[in-house]
Amino acid sequence: MAVQTRGAFPVLNTRAGLKKVYFLQYGQLREMFSAVFNLSDSSRGFEDFLPVSGLGRMSVIDENSSIPYDQSVEGSRVTVAHTMYGQGFQVSRVNWDDEQYGIMKRMSEALARSVRYEQEVRFFEIFNDAQAGSTFTGFDGNALLHNSHTLLNSASTMDNRMQADLSVSSLEAAVDLFATGVDESNMNIAVNPEVLVVPAQNRWLASKLLESEFDPESANNTVNALRDVGLSWFASPFITDTDSWFILSGKSDHDLSFYWRLKPETDDTEDFDTKGLKFSAIQRFLVAWNEFRGVVGSMGV
Repeated sequence: MAVQTRGAFPVLNTRAGLKKVYFLQYGQLREMFSAVFNLSDSSRGFEDFLPVSGLGRMSVIDENSSIPYDQSVEGSRVTVAHTMYGQGFQVSRVNWDDEQYGIMKRMSEALARSVRYEQEVRFFEIFNDAQAGSTFTGFDGNALLHNSHTLLNSASTMDNRMQADLSVSSLEAAVDLFATGVDESNMNIAVNPEVLVVPAQNRWLASKLLESEFDPESANNTVNALRDVGLSWFASPFITDTDSWFILSGKSDHDLSFYWRLKPETDDTEDFDTKGLKFSAIQRFLVAWNEFRGVVGSMGV
């Protein structure tokens, strides 16, 4: 068990008069995941999810004929368990008392930063795994982005995967995919695109594509039709594929979700035998999606 002893920090303990000690001198990123994900609390160690289709189209019936009866379809239940995350640090009593610059006493700030960082990394794994489906799959067993999502109550399929880099034409095509979305019975639905999500490196491109008055890829002063769609944009450094991009609906129409089982909880104590100090933090949550609708995207080409 690692203990931060005086011997591991000889300069901090014995060298007075240092001009500056570089420790957590940079600000922490603002919370990002809550701008994109649906957040809920959970009262169980796991969550169950179940899809049920609606009814299909009506049929033409002849005079004095019986009405045909349709039925909805129940899909397969999915169960996802919460994961516990934890970290701590220990400081010997001698190091706590003798360290000259207050770094040991600020180490809890570093622990808080680790707590927040883990949340962001785990949340945005959904986007990093969107095409591979190695960690997350939906009710139909496919990755978030797929060209042939299966439907419960129809032999048809639905496409929400683009295979293009971010541009005017690819964004327009993605908006068109939203317009042709269907439910589990292959009936059109009203789910509208609201936000473009990109890696941090593409924030400038996102701004040009959505906020320019004229088409940013044309020299003919063509009106930028994408402005009429009303998309906002959001950039995250936790999206690791720099070619990827995603369009999301409003939160009420997409299923990218985060469930708190235990919000960050901290503790500290003194070791009875050594008189050293122990600090810890834990949190427990799950990140999941089951329903692919409300998301269209690409991992680039």
